[in-house]
Amino acid sequence: MSKRNELAAQDIHYKYDSDVVKTLTRYELALHCRRMTRGVPETTRLLRDPH
Repeated sequence: MSKRNELAAQDIHYKYDSDVVKTLTRYELALHCRRMTRGVPETTRLLRDPH
């Protein structure tokens, strides 16, 4: 989980994933939801196609 690694680099450690999820910003959560909803192929296509 990259958010957990990001927090660990700041010497912030959480025992449970639910505690880590509470630290997500609105932007990070929206980005995660878009990735999960569209799937990897669609997200990759959208990133490669600027239009």
